[in-house]
Amino acid sequence: MIGKNLTRCRFCDRIGNLCNSHAIPNGLFKIISRSDSGSMIVLDTRAKSVRKTSDTGGSRILCANCESYFNKEFDGILQNKLKEMDKKACNGEIIKDIEFAHEKFAKSVLSMFWRAAISNSGMYEYFSVGHNLSVLMKSILKDSQLSCLSSFYVRVFRLIDRCFDGEVGFSPSALSNFIFMPALVDLSLLSFSHAELQNTTPECVKMIMVIKGFYIEVCYPNFFYLGFNMSGFLRPYGELLTIPVVDIFEFPMIVDAMVKGYEAHVKRKVSHSVAKSSAGP
Repeated sequence: MIGKNLTRCRFCDRIGNLCNSHAIPNGLFKIISRSDSGSMIVLDTRAKSVRKTSDTGGSRILCANCESYFNKEFDGILQNKLKEMDKKACNGEIIKDIEFAHEKFAKSVLSMFWRAAISNSGMYEYFSVGHNLSVLMKSILKDSQLSCLSSFYVRVFRLIDRCFDGEVGFSPSALSNFIFMPALVDLSLLSFSHAELQNTTPECVKMIMVIKGFYIEVCYPNFFYLGFNMSGFLRPYGELLTIPVVDIFEFPMIVDAMVKGYEAHVKRKVSHSVAKSSAGP
């Protein structure tokens, strides 16, 4: 019997005291909330609500050893590289030849989706994956010899607003300080996948998120091998990252969340926002 203050770690399955773990690195939330005394606007388009909160989506799912493992193997390097690439984007530079192995980037992203899927936080109440897929994701994260990109495809873009003229539209820094939480998306909603939809199956899962101005798309199973030569795909054995840009208006549901965030900013004078996992069927 598990003691009152003990429970089972969702990663190593050992019983012990659990940490307040975050699917998306807490440091990214702190950058956003710092500008408004530790608060953020959270958008929940399913519930048609906008609210102010200091909640960063923490949930007691990992023991101290596993929390340290995730921080060292995935979160630390991902957060640093996102900041590096975001700085380039905000300075108008091309994000090209960044030293970050594609497999490492893919696993770091997968780790966020896995933690979001098993989290008890209300931030992720609309995001979940099936048991078998969750087991596969955990196996890949545990074993350094298992490839993420052999099972999942991962696609990354830098969001821009081509209509931004210095006053009207979303500036690069505004896009950097917006988080669209992990969400499951109907394949038919994604403009980049129309030509690929013919070969999809009902078991296909597509997950998206936006962090630090980067749109990240992960799909299982990985049946788009021919797509690896297309824009934005991470490639097995790739060592240098080049991130193409895409207009945010290619993603209507993200634009909708951004507009709601701007409306909340005007009404409540809060400068940044987080969109809860609100995409779905």
